[in-house]
Amino acid sequence: MKTTLNKWTLPALWLILAGCLQLVLINLDYNRIQQQVSEEASYLYDNIYDRTRLNELLLQSFTTLVDAQPDDHQALRRFATSMRARNPHIARLQLQERVSVSQQSRFEQSMHGRGYTYFSIRLNNDRPELIGSNGERVYFPFTFLEPFNSETRRFLGLDMSTDAQFASSFLDSVYYRRPVATAPFTLDDGRAAYTLYQAVVPHSSNDSLDNLQVASLVITYEGLLPTAPAKDSYTKVALLDAHGNLLVQSGQLAENSWLPTLSVTQRLNRFGQPLQVQLSRSMVWSDINWMLMLGAMLFSLALLKLAQAYHEQKSASQRQREEVLQQLESERNQLEERVSQRTRELNAQLWENQRLAHKVMEVQETERRHLARELHDELGQSLTAIRTDASMLKRLHPNETSAVHQSADSIDAIARHIYAVTYDLMRYLRPTSLDDLGLVDALHECISNLRLHEQGLHLETRFSGPLNEMTETYNITLYRLVQESLTNIVRHASASHITLELHRRQQEDEDYLELSIRDNGHGFSQHGESKGGFGLIGMRERVNALGGQFQIQSAPGSGTWVDVTIPLPVTAEAATVLTPATPYPAEKAVQLH
Repeated sequence: MKTTLNKWTLPALWLILAGCLQLVLINLDYNRIQQQVSEEASYLYDNIYDRTRLNELLLQSFTTLVDAQPDDHQALRRFATSMRARNPHIARLQLQERVSVSQQSRFEQSMHGRGYTYFSIRLNNDRPELIGSNGERVYFPFTFLEPFNSETRRFLGLDMSTDAQFASSFLDSVYYRRPVATAPFTLDDGRAAYTLYQAVVPHSSNDSLDNLQVASLVITYEGLLPTAPAKDSYTKVALLDAHGNLLVQSGQLAENSWLPTLSVTQRLNRFGQPLQVQLSRSMVWSDINWMLMLGAMLFSLALLKLAQAYHEQKSASQRQREEVLQQLESERNQLEERVSQRTRELNAQLWENQRLAHKVMEVQETERRHLARELHDELGQSLTAIRTDASMLKRLHPNETSAVHQSADSIDAIARHIYAVTYDLMRYLRPTSLDDLGLVDALHECISNLRLHEQGLHLETRFSGPLNEMTETYNITLYRLVQESLTNIVRHASASHITLELHRRQQEDEDYLELSIRDNGHGFSQHGESKGGFGLIGMRERVNALGGQFQIQSAPGSGTWVDVTIPLPVTAEAATVLTPATPYPAEKAVQLH
């Protein structure tokens, strides 16, 4: 197959493959950063989850202390101060205590006696209310705050359970007696926070609202985030509410970066407060493994050089191969031309040889015909004159015992014998029946003259087709073939049975003769044919001269089979006469003895 690559194909393929390789390496770096972001997000989620769990434990500790020492605010203060010192994310610790309407004035006096300022509350009947066992409205004003300073003093005595923002979570904590978180809100300093409520029910009380206190922690969202900085300066950690609104964030993303930003968001639902923890990281150019990409590029360049060297070597080999093939093709064409020319010369020589052989046979037959005529005319007349003189001598000397009469009688017998031998010789040289009666009768006469029955030979003949309508050339050739074959069988085969078949096959586009002669004699080795079989050579030359095929098969002890096929020229008359009249029906078997 011829090489179709040009000088730009390999560089173009290299650019495509190198680009794909760089994209694969960048994708590997992207997956690596994505894995890191996922791991950091999982760590962040676990950290925030632990903090929310810690908030729950701190609230439970606070409620336990309140349950044990409900009126010892000094102990509560020390515990709250220590807790805030260790956990800065707790903005405030609060305690609300149940107060009924009948106790409200007494509660005000108690608060004034402690130096606290009490602010009265205007009730709104549209807000949720707590009703005591006696059917009175139950209030839960703040009785303890830490830190207690000028900013938080204003909350003392307020009942935040009537505030729509906190009422639902507050009532849920009282009803379900478990920690409940509020919705996010903003502190005075601008920080986002939420309140975690926990009802404190004394062990000695029943399920009523008597002696009920509610402890709470105000927790900043900022405090939930890890205090340690991110691994790099291109990572942002954010807390979102259930609707995806930003609550608090830390860190920042890279600006004006063409590389993508990876983000992982996980949901956290603790104490009924749904949060979303989001970790985002911008990919920067330093995240890409430039050394690996450079190594891949150099490796691909090396492969390109090797491919180009291989392609050049292959192209050179291909050109050499094409040159060799062209040279071989040229030599083959020259050889074919010489072979074709030699074949034409041999065919012409063969045709000339066949023509000469045919001419020789015609000359031979002509000479035989002339010799037979001369024998018949000259020798026949001389023998007739001799016999006439012998007859005159016998009449002049009628005495049979006389020497003259006996000599004349002997001369007449010798003349008759010479005439018989001459007649047989004339028939061998030129069968007169071939001209007078046709091929089939001439063959029968030839068979009769051989006296096969007297020699113990059984002959079976089969003739078919218009055999008497051929030219003299084909008639004399078939006659000589049959004569030579039968003579050889009689002289050399020692056979007992002979099969002679002669058929003329006529079709629309071909006309040919088939001659087959078989015997059951002892056969001969065909390797010795060239040493002396001149009769067979003559038979083959006769067939070849007419453009036919001559085949002979024989082996010692297996008899001999002569098979001859001779084509006949298809003429207009021969083409129209497919079944001419003939005295011999098709496939007629004749037995001669």
